[in-house]
Amino acid sequence: MIGRDTEGTYDARDGIIKVYTPANLSDETTKRNFDQQIVHEFVHLIIQRINPDVGHLKWLDEGTAYYATGQLEEEMQSKNRYFDIPTFEQFADPDYFDKAHGAAYFYSGLMVKYITDTFGPDTLNDIIRQPEQEHMEQLLSMPLDQFFTKWHDAMLNK
Repeated sequence: MIGRDTEGTYDARDGIIKVYTPANLSDETTKRNFDQQIVHEFVHLIIQRINPDVGHLKWLDEGTAYYATGQLEEEMQSKNRYFDIPTFEQFADPDYFDKAHGAAYFYSGLMVKYITDTFGPDTLNDIIRQPEQEHMEQLLSMPLDQFFTKWHDAMLNK
């Protein structure tokens, strides 16, 4: 996400998607990034309309948008790699996205992918609908720190 020619935001307070439109969309990469950014912000709108609380769990909100738009898949196929897999404490830090930049989106997307691949899309849907810690732990059949450790180990073994 960092370094792209497009940036955007969904502001839940006014329900408006705002996306910077590059002056020249004739470049295919720029156009694809622009299209992905619009869809990314639209995913925020949809999941925050389903449950506004998701907007307070940045890893879930951004990770779902990054995963659903194909940005994660594209990142995984590119030569860009992030090697500093965050700790549970780093990931839980409210400033993680400000500190980690693009890596935060990448790892949040990987966590959403892991939930979907391991527990199924219905589990992700249930988490979006009811993202309270106790409910997530019930759906995942383990405490969040244990889930994070399993996810972290899976990332190290890729």
